[in-house]
Amino acid sequence: MATAPASRGSWTLPVGNSDWCHEITWRFVAIAFAATGAMDMGNSKVGRFAKGSCASIGLMLSATVCLSYDAKGFVSFGVGNKSCEQYVSDAQRSDRGFVYETWLSGYLTAFNAYNPGVSDILAGTDFDDAVVWIKSYCREHPTVVVHTAAVKLIQFMQRNGL
Repeated sequence: MATAPASRGSWTLPVGNSDWCHEITWRFVAIAFAATGAMDMGNSKVGRFAKGSCASIGLMLSATVCLSYDAKGFVSFGVGNKSCEQYVSDAQRSDRGFVYETWLSGYLTAFNAYNPGVSDILAGTDFDDAVVWIKSYCREHPTVVVHTAAVKLIQFMQRNGL
């Protein structure tokens, strides 16, 4: 992962798995959950949708400042640039694990959308199995970033024709 700064207008932002990026991500998500909690929507479908939507908005906001580059110059936003070790730790809490799963579902959806001939990279399995695969990969490779684990999942699915 490169450590060169990312230029955003007149700012220069550090990139990578820095502590400030981690803190910003969770603050945005916490604010989003607090905002929906203050609305007292309970555990209804609307309430769960509102909380999920606000968490997604928090992720999008944090993604504008939390990014990393892989060896080919590909930019990964949000929790995709967190270490697998951090993911395995965060996944033990449902509110944090949900954030990674939301990122992964968006990543896989984008893969499906932008790869001709691929309608569902997870055909033959389901999303829950993909999450189990990613967690297992991350336990075995704690120093890689989640984005790399997602790429490895896609390569595994392509190789095995699942």
